[in-house]
Amino acid sequence: MGLEPQGEWVEIYNAGGASITLAGYKLGDEEERMGNEGMYGFPQEVYIGPGEVLVIAYQGDSFYSVYGFYPDYELSPGLTQVPELIKYSAWSGGQVRLSNSGDEIMLLDPGDNMIDALSWGDATTFMNPAVHAAPEGYSLERYPAFLDTDSALDWRPMQRPNPGQVSLQPLTPTPTLTSLVTLTPTSSPAPLLSPTPTLSPASTPTPTPTHSPTPTTTHTPTPTLEFHLVVNEILADPAQDSNGDGEFNDREDEFVEIVNPPGGSTVDLSGWSLSDVVEIRHIFPAGTLLLPGCGIVVFGGGTPVGEFGHCLVQTASTGMLALFDGGDIVYVKDINSVVVASLAFVQSQDLDQSLTRFPDITGPEPLIKHSDAPGSGGALFSPGTLVDGTIFSGCVE
Repeated sequence: MGLEPQGEWVEIYNAGGASITLAGYKLGDEEERMGNEGMYGFPQEVYIGPGEVLVIAYQGDSFYSVYGFYPDYELSPGLTQVPELIKYSAWSGGQVRLSNSGDEIMLLDPGDNMIDALSWGDATTFMNPAVHAAPEGYSLERYPAFLDTDSALDWRPMQRPNPGQVSLQPLTPTPTLTSLVTLTPTSSPAPLLSPTPTLSPASTPTPTPTHSPTPTTTHTPTPTLEFHLVVNEILADPAQDSNGDGEFNDREDEFVEIVNPPGGSTVDLSGWSLSDVVEIRHIFPAGTLLLPGCGIVVFGGGTPVGEFGHCLVQTASTGMLALFDGGDIVYVKDINSVVVASLAFVQSQDLDQSLTRFPDITGPEPLIKHSDAPGSGGALFSPGTLVDGTIFSGCVE
């Protein structure tokens, strides 16, 4: 394992079409003036070009030992090859120490106005719910890099951090932004982050930073379909046995319920995938035919027992759904990786029940707590049925 804070780093990305001067901008984890944490300023000559990345490491030699190249800047002096950011004592006198369990990071403009900020784990200063704290050794990445909805859904954990590179595949139509910042944790120590500022472009031409981002994939437009699927209910934070196998397991009892609305055609899900913002969680096996007016429930695992409203029932082919309690995005993709249905949700951790549409199938987003849905009788979930426990109209007994 790497050392903390020596292994920590932050990545800044310019998503705009113009060069930006970072002269006078500051980066740090102290949210209040004269606090105990750190804030550091950029030198006057720093520019970041359109589509380019700067990596700021706590310590350049530790970063180099892991990634094989030097960061653009370091916070702690160590290498003559790597310039230092300057401690901004007018704001705070401490050092940047990013806590795995929860912390903030923020970007200030030359007038000390907050341009962007991120909070994760048990820190809810700037986001509530905060971005879910990632496991040790992971980073947190804004995904795609231009997305900025000021919510935890902008972020995903990265098991293999990749400083200097960003992911550009859009999840939704691209918003108009001028620039953005990405903070990520380093090698092995702790999870870090990546915020997104809106900076004003500079007129001065910019030198090219060391690392340029590489787009991962391009977005394939969704064709016109003769059917549509609906993610109708999600249980990301179970507190009871939902799959009916007689044992409560907070991974196995997660589920996603997908419905093929009445009036359409049968949908062959063979080879399609169910994924979240991190990775594919389930591949639907051959012969998975979803009738109009019926649904399918995918549990995280276990051995589901029960009728489940005569819906199709499967368990995640990867062995887990691993939905983030605080919020996630679920995608149903066809065999060409085209998104056929998706649902973004944000919830407070320890909700201990599902989120559902009401009315079923046609209800709006955001979804509501299951126990709040009229007719639920206070039930915490209803996999395979309407909220009142009755079956979907197209499910065959």
